[in-house]
Amino acid sequence: MAQRSRSCEKIFFTDGVVEPQPPIRRGLRNIVEVLRNTGHKIFDWNPPPQSTAKPIHLAFLLADGAHDVYTQINLSGEPLILELAKSFQLRDPICLLEYQQLAIEGRDYAAAYSDYWNETCNHGDDAYTGCINLMSYSAAVIPVTHADETLDPFDTTYVPQNEQDILNWEAYDPEIYHGAPVGAHIVASKYEEEKV
Repeated sequence: MAQRSRSCEKIFFTDGVVEPQPPIRRGLRNIVEVLRNTGHKIFDWNPPPQSTAKPIHLAFLLADGAHDVYTQINLSGEPLILELAKSFQLRDPICLLEYQQLAIEGRDYAAAYSDYWNETCNHGDDAYTGCINLMSYSAAVIPVTHADETLDPFDTTYVPQNEQDILNWEAYDPEIYHGAPVGAHIVASKYEEEKV
Protein backbone atom coordinates (compact mmCIF):
# COMPACT_ATOMS: atom_id res chain seq x y z
CA MET A 1 0.00 0.00 0.00
CA ALA A 2 1.40 3.40 -0.98
CA GLN A 3 2.18 5.74 1.88
CA ARG A 4 0.46 9.10 1.72
CA SER A 5 2.90 11.99 1.40
CA ARG A 6 2.81 14.58 4.16
CA SER A 7 2.53 18.26 3.41
CA CYS A 8 4.46 21.18 4.73
CA GLU A 9 2.33 23.55 6.79
CA LYS A 10 3.08 27.12 7.69
CA ILE A 11 1.84 28.52 11.00
CA PHE A 12 1.22 32.21 11.50
CA PHE A 13 1.64 32.87 15.21
CA THR A 14 1.25 36.66 15.11
CA ASP A 15 0.51 39.30 12.51
CA GLY A 16 2.87 41.78 14.17
CA VAL A 17 -0.07 44.05 15.00
CA VAL A 18 -1.85 42.15 17.79
CA GLU A 19 -0.65 39.14 19.73
CA PRO A 20 -3.10 36.22 19.88
CA GLN A 21 -4.76 35.81 23.27
CA PRO A 22 -3.73 32.81 25.41
CA PRO A 23 -6.41 30.33 24.17
CA ILE A 24 -5.49 31.08 20.55
CA ARG A 25 -1.79 30.58 21.25
CA ARG A 26 -2.54 27.25 22.93
CA GLY A 27 -4.73 26.24 19.98
CA LEU A 28 -1.89 27.01 17.56
CA ARG A 29 0.56 25.00 19.68
CA ASN A 30 -1.93 22.09 19.67
CA ILE A 31 -2.15 22.24 15.87
CA VAL A 32 1.64 22.23 15.53
CA GLU A 33 1.94 19.25 17.88
CA VAL A 34 -0.69 17.21 16.02
CA LEU A 35 0.79 18.01 12.61
CA ARG A 36 4.35 17.21 13.70
CA ASN A 37 3.21 13.95 15.33
CA THR A 38 1.60 12.90 12.05
CA GLY A 39 4.73 13.61 10.00
CA HIS A 40 4.00 17.05 8.56
CA LYS A 41 6.76 19.63 8.19
CA ILE A 42 6.02 22.85 10.08
CA PHE A 43 7.40 26.30 9.20
CA ASP A 44 6.81 29.73 10.70
CA TRP A 45 4.89 31.92 8.26
CA ASN A 46 6.31 35.45 7.97
CA PRO A 47 4.65 37.07 4.95
CA PRO A 48 4.68 40.77 4.02
CA PRO A 49 3.41 42.90 6.92
CA GLN A 50 -0.28 42.65 7.77
CA SER A 51 -0.07 46.29 8.84
CA THR A 52 0.38 47.14 5.14
CA ALA A 53 -2.61 45.06 3.98
CA LYS A 54 -5.11 46.31 6.55
CA PRO A 55 -5.31 49.97 5.43
CA ILE A 56 -5.48 48.92 1.77
CA HIS A 57 -8.29 46.45 2.50
CA LEU A 58 -10.19 49.02 4.58
CA ALA A 59 -9.72 51.67 1.87
CA PHE A 60 -11.31 49.32 -0.68
CA LEU A 61 -14.25 48.77 1.67
CA LEU A 62 -14.66 52.54 2.06
CA ALA A 63 -13.93 53.56 -1.55
CA ASP A 64 -17.62 54.28 -2.21
CA GLY A 65 -17.88 56.26 1.04
CA ALA A 66 -19.23 53.20 2.91
CA HIS A 67 -22.55 53.50 1.08
CA ASP A 68 -22.58 49.83 0.01
CA VAL A 69 -21.87 48.75 3.60
CA TYR A 70 -24.97 50.64 4.77
CA THR A 71 -27.05 49.35 1.85
CA GLN A 72 -26.26 45.79 2.92
CA ILE A 73 -26.77 46.47 6.64
CA ASN A 74 -30.09 48.22 5.99
CA LEU A 75 -31.38 45.01 4.36
CA SER A 76 -31.18 43.37 7.78
CA GLY A 77 -32.78 46.27 9.64
CA GLU A 78 -30.02 46.11 12.24
CA PRO A 79 -27.55 48.88 13.09
CA LEU A 80 -23.84 48.74 12.33
CA ILE A 81 -22.03 47.24 15.31
CA LEU A 82 -20.52 49.86 17.59
CA GLU A 83 -16.91 48.70 17.04
CA LEU A 84 -17.20 49.50 13.30
CA ALA A 85 -19.24 52.71 13.51
CA LYS A 86 -16.22 55.04 13.56
CA SER A 87 -14.44 53.36 10.62
CA PHE A 88 -17.58 53.10 8.49
CA GLN A 89 -19.01 56.62 8.78
CA LEU A 90 -20.72 57.71 5.58
CA ARG A 91 -18.58 60.05 3.47
CA ASP A 92 -18.06 61.04 -0.14
CA PRO A 93 -16.63 58.33 -2.40
CA ILE A 94 -12.95 58.65 -3.31
CA CYS A 95 -12.10 60.01 -6.74
CA LEU A 96 -11.03 57.84 -9.65
CA LEU A 97 -7.33 58.78 -9.35
CA GLU A 98 -7.32 57.82 -5.66
CA TYR A 99 -9.02 54.54 -6.52
CA GLN A 100 -6.45 53.87 -9.24
CA GLN A 101 -3.62 54.46 -6.73
CA LEU A 102 -5.37 52.17 -4.25
CA ALA A 103 -5.64 49.47 -6.92
CA ILE A 104 -1.88 49.79 -7.60
CA GLU A 105 -1.09 49.49 -3.87
CA GLY A 106 -3.36 46.43 -3.62
CA ARG A 107 -1.75 44.87 -6.69
CA ASP A 108 1.78 45.49 -5.35
CA TYR A 109 0.93 44.00 -1.94
CA ALA A 110 -0.72 41.01 -3.62
CA ALA A 111 2.36 40.48 -5.79
CA ALA A 112 4.71 40.61 -2.78
CA TYR A 113 2.48 38.20 -0.85
CA SER A 114 2.20 35.87 -3.82
CA ASP A 115 5.97 35.90 -4.31
CA TYR A 116 6.48 35.00 -0.65
CA TRP A 117 3.81 32.27 -0.92
CA ASN A 118 5.46 30.78 -3.99
CA GLU A 119 8.93 30.80 -2.38
CA THR A 120 7.65 28.47 0.36
CA CYS A 121 5.80 25.16 0.25
CA ASN A 122 2.63 25.33 -1.84
CA HIS A 123 0.24 23.84 0.69
CA GLY A 124 -2.48 25.18 3.06
CA ASP A 125 -1.69 27.84 5.64
CA ASP A 126 -2.98 29.55 8.75
CA ALA A 127 -3.23 33.35 8.70
CA TYR A 128 -5.08 36.40 9.96
CA THR A 129 -8.03 37.47 7.85
CA GLY A 130 -7.38 41.04 6.59
CA CYS A 131 -4.84 40.31 3.92
CA ILE A 132 -6.52 37.01 3.06
CA ASN A 133 -9.66 38.96 2.12
CA LEU A 134 -7.58 41.45 0.13
CA MET A 135 -5.90 38.58 -1.73
CA SER A 136 -9.16 36.64 -2.36
CA TYR A 137 -7.48 33.47 -1.11
CA SER A 138 -9.49 30.33 -0.33
CA ALA A 139 -10.13 29.98 3.39
CA ALA A 140 -12.09 28.12 6.05
CA VAL A 141 -12.20 28.12 9.83
CA ILE A 142 -12.02 24.85 11.74
CA PRO A 143 -12.58 24.21 15.47
CA VAL A 144 -9.44 23.40 17.45
CA THR A 145 -10.25 23.56 21.16
CA HIS A 146 -12.04 25.69 23.77
CA ALA A 147 -10.70 28.44 26.01
CA ASP A 148 -9.93 27.17 29.50
CA GLU A 149 -9.38 29.62 32.36
CA THR A 150 -6.93 27.19 34.00
CA LEU A 151 -4.86 26.47 30.87
CA ASP A 152 -5.11 30.00 29.42
CA PRO A 153 -4.42 32.49 32.23
CA PHE A 154 -3.93 36.17 31.50
CA ASP A 155 -0.25 36.68 30.69
CA THR A 156 0.84 39.52 32.98
CA THR A 157 4.36 39.48 31.50
CA TYR A 158 3.26 40.27 27.94
CA VAL A 159 3.95 43.86 26.81
CA PRO A 160 1.53 44.96 24.05
CA GLN A 161 3.16 46.16 20.83
CA ASN A 162 0.83 49.06 20.00
CA GLU A 163 -2.55 50.62 20.84
CA GLN A 164 -4.52 48.05 18.87
CA ASP A 165 -2.66 45.25 20.64
CA ILE A 166 -3.43 46.87 24.01
CA LEU A 167 -7.17 46.85 23.20
CA ASN A 168 -7.02 43.23 22.09
CA TRP A 169 -4.94 42.14 25.08
CA GLU A 170 -7.05 43.97 27.66
CA ALA A 171 -10.24 42.48 26.17
CA TYR A 172 -9.14 39.01 27.29
CA ASP A 173 -10.65 37.78 30.55
CA PRO A 174 -10.00 34.07 31.25
CA GLU A 175 -13.21 33.72 33.29
CA ILE A 176 -15.44 35.32 30.63
CA TYR A 177 -13.79 33.44 27.75
CA HIS A 178 -13.86 30.07 29.56
CA GLY A 179 -15.51 27.55 27.24
CA ALA A 180 -15.44 29.82 24.17
CA PRO A 181 -14.48 28.01 20.95
CA VAL A 182 -10.97 28.43 19.53
CA GLY A 183 -10.61 27.96 15.78
CA ALA A 184 -7.89 28.03 13.17
CA HIS A 185 -8.10 29.89 9.87
CA ILE A 186 -6.94 27.52 7.14
CA VAL A 187 -5.83 29.27 3.95
CA ALA A 188 -4.86 28.10 0.48
CA SER A 189 -3.98 30.07 -2.61
CA LYS A 190 -6.59 31.64 -4.88
CA TYR A 191 -8.89 29.08 -6.57
CA GLU A 192 -7.72 26.24 -4.29
CA GLU A 193 -10.95 25.70 -2.35
CA GLU A 194 -10.58 21.92 -2.66
CA LYS A 195 -7.35 22.05 -0.61
CA VAL A 196 -9.10 23.85 2.22
